[in-house]
Amino acid sequence: MKLLARLSLFTLIIVLVTALTTTFFSINTIRGIIYDLNSQLIQKDMDNLQSFIEGEYFALQKHGLENVNTYYQKVLSRIKREINSNYTDNFKNIIVLDKNARQILFVGPDNKKLQGENASIIHMNTVNIHPVKIREQGEYVYFYKKIPQWKLGLFIVVNKKAMYSRLNDYIDTIMAGLIIIIFMALFAGFLFSRYLVAQVQEILNQITEIKSGNLTARIKNISGRDEISEIKKGLNTMTDIIAEKINNQKLAEMKAQQLSLFDPLTNLPNRRMLMERLEEEIARNYRHKITGALLFIDLDDFKTVNDTCGHRVGDLLLQEAAKRLDSLIRKEDLACRLGGDEFVVVLSDLSPDQMTASAQANTTASKILEILSQPYMLEGQQHQISCSIGIVLFPEESRDSHDLVKYADIAMYQAKNSGKNTIKQFSNYMQNILEHRLYLQNELRTAIKHKALSIYLQPQYNTQGQIISAETLVRWKHPEKGFISPAEFIPVAEESGQIHALGKIVMSLVLERLQEILAGEVPESFRRVAINVSPWEFSRKDFVDEVKNLLDKYQIPADFLELEITEQTLVGNFSLFAEKMKQMQKMGIHFSIDDFGTGYSSLSYLKLLPVNMLKIDRSFIRDIGIDKNDDAIVRTIIMMARNLGLEVIAEGVENKKQMDFLLANDCHLFQGYYFSKPVAVDEFIKQLMDNNKNND
Repeated sequence: MKLLARLSLFTLIIVLVTALTTTFFSINTIRGIIYDLNSQLIQKDMDNLQSFIEGEYFALQKHGLENVNTYYQKVLSRIKREINSNYTDNFKNIIVLDKNARQILFVGPDNKKLQGENASIIHMNTVNIHPVKIREQGEYVYFYKKIPQWKLGLFIVVNKKAMYSRLNDYIDTIMAGLIIIIFMALFAGFLFSRYLVAQVQEILNQITEIKSGNLTARIKNISGRDEISEIKKGLNTMTDIIAEKINNQKLAEMKAQQLSLFDPLTNLPNRRMLMERLEEEIARNYRHKITGALLFIDLDDFKTVNDTCGHRVGDLLLQEAAKRLDSLIRKEDLACRLGGDEFVVVLSDLSPDQMTASAQANTTASKILEILSQPYMLEGQQHQISCSIGIVLFPEESRDSHDLVKYADIAMYQAKNSGKNTIKQFSNYMQNILEHRLYLQNELRTAIKHKALSIYLQPQYNTQGQIISAETLVRWKHPEKGFISPAEFIPVAEESGQIHALGKIVMSLVLERLQEILAGEVPESFRRVAINVSPWEFSRKDFVDEVKNLLDKYQIPADFLELEITEQTLVGNFSLFAEKMKQMQKMGIHFSIDDFGTGYSSLSYLKLLPVNMLKIDRSFIRDIGIDKNDDAIVRTIIMMARNLGLEVIAEGVENKKQMDFLLANDCHLFQGYYFSKPVAVDEFIKQLMDNNKNND
């Protein structure tokens, strides 16, 4: 049985029990009241009759006639007349006994038919009743009053039904009223239950709708100010809140799904979606014996656009490039953005024949080269950019999705190294390059761990031939491969994230040996040692603290340390690097721009950064006197440095002709094989001491 049915039944039972209990106690109370009232009325009538009889007796007694039978009979006659003239309901039942209380002298009209029975009862019970005024026996009630003067007895016999006749009428009235009240209560309870059931059912219906997922369900008929109406309003409000939260949650989930699978800038699928799709494509191609291709696309010199025109223009260019890619590929293909200026295109359902599939992939790649190289009109200005593309076909043995992206990336870098704006397909030769890089990564990790690296110093000279400083060069002598060029292992360190550990160990070695140099007789002309710092090292949050800690550890004055950074280091991180450079300049550290003239950044940073020296790149020095453009570039750099109050040093000086040109154009610092090749630290110390003696 449901709760509402139980509530209705319980209410009905309570109403009935209450009504019946009230009626029962009311009837019993009224019964007692009527009984007492009738008894009092009978006794009053008997008292009045007693007074009358006693008056008659006193009259006879006054005349001395109380014992005269004739007068006694007359008195009885008057008594009868009195009774007959005052017929009350009670006197209808009166019985008058003789003075011996044994003979019935008078019987009321209601008791004539019971005269014999009453006489027998009275006669039999006179002795017992004699002291009793009221007594019930059987279906009758007996009232007895003795008149001692004449030994008369007044005896009223009343039928109990007659005694309670008023009560019966009252009960009939009460029962009729009770029935009406119960009916009205039941009807009101029915209406209330129906109202309550209807309201609660409406609430239950909404809850059911909500459970089924219908969050638009609402209780529309809301009126009144009772608790049910408040519950309905509250439920509607709660449903609104739940619907809003679920809707917001869905929107958040959709947004999270969008962010997790799509690039927010270009709306192209991102790396995660690429890897999922690529795994599916590899498995499908294995099953159906077909070929697919992965094209890794990198925009050429995109950083130049960002640096010269700002990131907003760069973002617009990326968005337009993404639209062009998406418009070019087929529906079954996929274009993704990996991040930065890198895109990937997955080509599906190519020919099972590898040669044909390769030709199809190259055709699509050529179209991408063409469409991405078309001019871009961005914020009223025209821009043009090219791209480099690497291609890898799949599936092949032991190539998963991560391998494919890596191989295509390698092929793309081969395209960049070939002059950019070109296409390269991954080959076994590239595989060998990759394996060699992995080998170098592992071997370099071991070398760093066991400190199997050494440093060389290349002296830097002034016009008087004095050694004023030295550039630090790291050397790695492999136990099997011999000396490995920094140009080979430093890019590997940067790619594998080992550049931080490498940079720290190199700086520790330099400061340790510099401590030895400063402990000896150092010429006054010797000023400092320069160390190359990669952008990855410089970008570390703790780089400044790390340098300071090392200087404190080896007790090296900060002005004996020079940090060389390239123009490329400043690209995209100008504010951050500028702040770090200013912090270290306050410590006394010097800065120089290495390979100056080969970068792409604006020259305006020279007046904003705490730079002390420019180093002219060896590529310009090599063709001095041969290439007029190089002559002009070198003169311009020297003149610009002088005008900015900066020192300038020429790298890669290898002959006297170059030396004479530099001297003639006011360059006073030199570094190169014309003076000295890089040497071990011990050899550098010897040269420094010899140089000091020769210049004394």
